[in-house]
Amino acid sequence: MYHSCFRPLGLALSFLLATLPNFAAALTSAPLTTAPAPNPVAPLGDIDLMEAAFREGVALYEAGDYDGAARAWRTPAERGHVGAQFNLGVAYATGKGASADLERAIRWWRAAAAQGHAGAQLNLGLLYWRGEGVEKDLAQARMWWQRAADEGDPVAQFHLGALAATGEGEPRNYKEAVRWWRLSAAQGYRQAIKGLEILKSHGAASED
Repeated sequence: MYHSCFRPLGLALSFLLATLPNFAAALTSAPLTTAPAPNPVAPLGDIDLMEAAFREGVALYEAGDYDGAARAWRTPAERGHVGAQFNLGVAYATGKGASADLERAIRWWRAAAAQGHAGAQLNLGLLYWRGEGVEKDLAQARMWWQRAADEGDPVAQFHLGALAATGEGEPRNYKEAVRWWRLSAAQGYRQAIKGLEILKSHGAASED
């Protein structure tokens, strides 16, 4: 019975991944609008100034002034402001506010990811998964998604579930897929909800 439904399940899961938003859309995350923890390396007098510049950049971005936003984020990013680092990476990745330059986007996302920014960790995982701007490396993709998922990122949780469900770079494990997709679905991520429905319809996921 298992073998009779295996091929259709594999095709269904492949279709699920094929209907994910394209890579550019996955990178255009909205700028971080919550205040990050102060960077302990920055002089105390600079913290408020860096946060003010960061928030000015967010306001400019939301008003459609992408060039102004990128200019506002540059100094805070260079001084270690994690939100500004992530957003400057988005500017370089999307060409909104800066000339499109994936190498620079990766540099800023690495800086933000090192400080625990889940969005930057997610995006690095996507880059390694697709082999864009870096050599394709599923182990690196999994590592960055794991870090983002541990921070509660639903998209990273979905991708970890997808690796387990499809057996991409690791043994196929539907139980593990269900675990990650349930965490992601609990936050309303539609692809995870669809993934659970597909597994249930093929008898690969229990109802409990």
